[in-house]
Amino acid sequence: MPNAWIQALHNMVVGSDKTIINWNSDGNGFIIHDINKFTTYVLSKYFPNGGYRTFIRSLSWYNFSLDRTKSTKTIKVYTHYQGNFCRDHPGKINDIKRKQVTNDLRSLKKLVKKITNDIQLIKNQQINLKRPREPEPEYKEVIYYDDVHDDEDTVIDEDSNVNQESKKPLIESNINSYVLQRYNS
Repeated sequence: MPNAWIQALHNMVVGSDKTIINWNSDGNGFIIHDINKFTTYVLSKYFPNGGYRTFIRSLSWYNFSLDRTKSTKTIKVYTHYQGNFCRDHPGKINDIKRKQVTNDLRSLKKLVKKITNDIQLIKNQQINLKRPREPEPEYKEVIYYDDVHDDEDTVIDEDSNVNQESKKPLIESNINSYVLQRYNS
C-alpha cells in the first residue's frame, strides 16, 4: 500500500488537466506546465492544506529531484523525477518512502548550533581586541633585607633604630612576583 501523500500525487498527475500537469514524454517524471494554474486549480484540490512551497518541500522529503533544463526566460517548465514514480509502472510507488530524521541529523543540528555560538563568541572577542586599551603602568618594587626577614633572627629589623634610607636593596621584582604579594598584605 503506497503512502497516502504519494497516492494523492499519483492521482493528481493522472487525473488533472494535461495542459497544467502531465507525465513527461519518457513517463519517468511529471511536468508542471503552468505554476499559477497548478496552484490555483490542481494543488488545492489534491493537497488542500498546503501551498506550492509546501508541495515542493514534500517532494524533496520523498527524494524527488527537479529539472529545469527545458525552461526558457518566458516559459518555466519544471520536471520532477523519482526513480519509483513512473507512468508505466504504477505499482512501484509502493517503494517510495519518506526520509526519516535520524539521530545523526539531530546531532548535526546540535553541532551547527554550538559552532554558531562559538563563532559569535570569537567575533565578540575580536571586537574587544580592536578597542583601544589603556597602557598598564610599569611597577618595580624594591625589597629590603629586613622586609624579607622579619622574624626574630633578623640581623636588621624594625626595632633596631636603623635609618630606613640606609637599608640596601636586596632584589628588584615585577608586580606579579611573590614579594609584591607579601609586601601588600
